[in-house]
Amino acid sequence: MATLEDVRSWEPGTLSSAADTLVAARTKLVHGSDDLVDGRPPASWTTADATPAATEIASIESSLATQVAEISTVVSALDAASSSIATAKNDIEAALGQASANGITVDLTTGAVTSTRTFTQEQEAERQDLQRIVDDVAAQLTSALEAATTADADLSAVLTSAATTDDAAGPSLEAIDAFLDLPPGKKVDYLLDHPELAEGLLPYASDDVKDEVGRELGERFDAIGRDPRQTMLQDPETLARYTAYLEGFGGDGTVMAALYTRLGPDGLTAALGTIGDSMLNSAYSEEQADLAVRLRDGLGVASTSDGFDGERFGRDLVRYAAPSGRSPLSEDELRLFDDAYPYAGSDPSVLDFLMRDGDYSGQLVRGVADELDAFERADPMSAQTWYSHGASPLGTIGLGPDEWARPTDPMAAVMGQLGRHPEEALRFFDPPSPYCTADVDVDAQSRAQYYFAERDWRSDGYEGVSQAVHAIGTDPDLRAAEPGRTAMTVSRFFDEITDNDHFTADDAKPASPIIGDLMKHYMPSLQSSINAPDSGPDTIDFDRDQYLPELLDQPQLDDAAGRSLLAVAMASDEGMARVAEGFAGYRQMLFNSFAGAGLDVRADGEVLRNYMESAATLEGHVQKIAGDAAIDRGREVDAQIATFTDLVSDAAGWIPVPGADVVGDVVGTVGKNAYTWMVSEGRSWSVSEINGLVADNESTARALANEEARVGQDKVFVSTYLALAEAGIVDLPADWRVGADGAPVQVSDITVQQLQQYRADVTGGGVAFLNEQNLLDAYGRSFETYWADR
Repeated sequence: MATLEDVRSWEPGTLSSAADTLVAARTKLVHGSDDLVDGRPPASWTTADATPAATEIASIESSLATQVAEISTVVSALDAASSSIATAKNDIEAALGQASANGITVDLTTGAVTSTRTFTQEQEAERQDLQRIVDDVAAQLTSALEAATTADADLSAVLTSAATTDDAAGPSLEAIDAFLDLPPGKKVDYLLDHPELAEGLLPYASDDVKDEVGRELGERFDAIGRDPRQTMLQDPETLARYTAYLEGFGGDGTVMAALYTRLGPDGLTAALGTIGDSMLNSAYSEEQADLAVRLRDGLGVASTSDGFDGERFGRDLVRYAAPSGRSPLSEDELRLFDDAYPYAGSDPSVLDFLMRDGDYSGQLVRGVADELDAFERADPMSAQTWYSHGASPLGTIGLGPDEWARPTDPMAAVMGQLGRHPEEALRFFDPPSPYCTADVDVDAQSRAQYYFAERDWRSDGYEGVSQAVHAIGTDPDLRAAEPGRTAMTVSRFFDEITDNDHFTADDAKPASPIIGDLMKHYMPSLQSSINAPDSGPDTIDFDRDQYLPELLDQPQLDDAAGRSLLAVAMASDEGMARVAEGFAGYRQMLFNSFAGAGLDVRADGEVLRNYMESAATLEGHVQKIAGDAAIDRGREVDAQIATFTDLVSDAAGWIPVPGADVVGDVVGTVGKNAYTWMVSEGRSWSVSEINGLVADNESTARALANEEARVGQDKVFVSTYLALAEAGIVDLPADWRVGADGAPVQVSDITVQQLQQYRADVTGGGVAFLNEQNLLDAYGRSFETYWADR
């Protein structure tokens, strides 16, 4: 078995490069096969040499087909191994970092994880905490090592098989020839009889043949919803055949478009509803659930096909799924639907299932969103009552047991879909004026107010609506194309979602990482919100400081809204990490701008003091709310603050220094580039890394009790000095550099015992503007509740 040292030396990037090389080789082989087909002797040739020549060409063609198939298998294996090994290496490095931060030794050869620290009897609690960390590190390393070695073994098996066998996947060249010789109608029949060969034969089928295959499949799937006793779904052979249809043809847009055009939104609704009903008392519920998922995936493929009217299909999905008493269908349409399909209908689980997952076109999502919006806002109470009556097992597909009780909410699922289509999300919340859909005039302000301020999103913990606005506010192409509209929509969300009765740290916790990442992109807006009165949604330009970059069309934010948003963001460790990354980028923007403008520390100290105070005020403001979140979550306040500071300081170290190619060195751009690099291009803390920092600081807080009170504050001084050094404003003491490459020390690597000395280096280093009172004054205004008595 490989060792940790072995895995750390592996280079998964070489596997990806090998895969790319094989793909290029496969393409050449395919082209060569095509040339051979073109060079076949015509059947009319009857000379003595023609027959052996044709036989030899056929043999070479068969050999090429075998090699192409084997290469495809190896390429897939290389890609899978590269991804798995890269993930394992990252997990190993994260675990080693956690070990290093706690003075734990890891033997890279044997994998043994040990600590040599000794404890007195009075330190038993601290010993137990350290042992838990040792066990956690060992478990992480074991899991990562097993994943890496499994990936290595799987790849080895595929390579060995490719080297020792001549089996070819897919149809042989002889089968392709036979298929090409069939008349169109027979080709349709052959494909339907052999769905397992569809992927290999469809490239040789005309669009007309594909259309006919799709229409026939649509007829067959329509029969599911017309089966009054659900006998089809209780027959394992029928289930297997229908599953094979979607497995074989599901990736072809032409076939899927024809299938769903024939099946229609009414047939799809009935088929899925029948599947859900059948799952209630079936020995084949897993197979039925798999068929439902494949039907959903097939609709996604169809929706992206040219000529498929996704918007109309989406609207009609809602019309057929809606309860009969509220359905926008005409009486004739309702009667035809009821006569054709025994399925009782009206279960919101069908629409919820379709929208909760699936990769659809923006047009289809638009159709569903507009029609469901008209349905819901015409009578919100009635809509919520319908949503709450979802009873189909479709509502549990893809969810863990702890999520099975989640309320059905198709609109929340639609919001998540809008999050995958930023342009559609913006159009939904800020539609062109005048804009009319489903015979209802849409007013942007009233629509946004309903979904942001009034609508109860506890069904999914505000996750879907947050994803939709996150897409609007963070998609770089949309922000560049529509800076004013996107900023206003985000500002309206900030202003109105915080007026929503249930937008709290408890009820909106699932949205915490999303809100945190959205805030990460708008730190200047958050800084300007401190003590700002309520002024309603608007945009704001940050363009008055001659040394700082212009940041135009930013969302305006007031103090109350900023605090509410931060409270939700801080409700999870991942949300807190995203805010920390944003603050690190904002602070480095200030300091890098000072350095990039060529200002002098002594002559221009007032400018730097203002920047430092701006950063400290924002950090203190955020830390105050982080402390509140710690109390709400039963944590040590100082541990929470120390964790936030670790996240900020270490993240600042990721940002390229001024002059690096990725940042540039043009005066007036280095600051902005540092910030945009962090929020758009830089790395983010992984969940395992965040958990490690949280565990470290919680352990320290419990061990030191009241003595821990100054740890967070001490880390702030060290973190600020490191940020100044990163910008090139101050020199870093020699003993602040670690490792063979002399990299700056990370705050998270400094032990509690070392902190006082590091702080003394800062405040006693002769840097007049970096003194204790300056920083504490800035912090005190936002954080005195936690700092005043400590």
